[in-house]
Amino acid sequence: MRNKDIERDVVLEERIYQLREVNITKDSEDPAYAVMRQVIAYAPYYRTFVKSYTAGTYLKGTGKINKIPALFKISKSVREDAKKYVGRLFVLEEQRRVTFTAPNTWDNEVKAYTNSFPDELQVSLETVNINLYQPTIFGKVSPLGPGAFSYYQYKLKGFYTEGEHLINKIRVIPKKGNPELISGYLYIVENLWCRSAVDVKMSYSGFNASVKVTCKEIRPSVFLNTSTTLNADIDVMGIKGEASYLSAIHYTNLDIDATAFIPGKEPQGSNA
Repeated sequence: MRNKDIERDVVLEERIYQLREVNITKDSEDPAYAVMRQVIAYAPYYRTFVKSYTAGTYLKGTGKINKIPALFKISKSVREDAKKYVGRLFVLEEQRRVTFTAPNTWDNEVKAYTNSFPDELQVSLETVNINLYQPTIFGKVSPLGPGAFSYYQYKLKGFYTEGEHLINKIRVIPKKGNPELISGYLYIVENLWCRSAVDVKMSYSGFNASVKVTCKEIRPSVFLNTSTTLNADIDVMGIKGEASYLSAIHYTNLDIDATAFIPGKEPQGSNA
């Protein structure tokens, strides 16, 4: 059988997708607004529909100082400390077992932990409890919050299929370049009107960051955060550095509000 050609016929199962018709004319409203009205209307539901869960979490963060200006190197002791910090890669890594009970009870059990950041550069990276449906996210006005149309413009950039779902790619544009806002893309599940991913950029004073949140369908019609990545450039008072982190979440014992209505579907059972 060696060196002999093998011919096989493979027949793929036919699957037909019917996409909605999109007509864009001069002065017409972008189709993204129809999607976002549904998302914003259902945001209060998705903000509270999880009653409880247990999850295993993993977090890894890194940071590096690339430059400290001469102003901070006047004294010998400060100069020596600066030499220890500049160019060195610091690493934070941990595993936890997290238990959440609505509305806001958290129990964190640390399973493993290592941290090489010096005390002067300690950071707190809490990604497990990010709720993308809150009126503010990452300290900024949320594009999913009430009154969001006063702060953002939206453009439909396309749509694609993910499993049995149609995903809308929505570009988020802050009005008048407001630094208190975010920019980037939302990925919205058609008919469920929840997000399957978020890819945004934001700026603080001397801090520019990009954040990507990926959601998975943990059970039919239930999308929850499963991973978050952040990359940041830092330039504060001439101190330049960079930071990044990745967090991942694996859910168990998930309990969803059995009486709540999920758009386009029957009410969900509450057992994992």
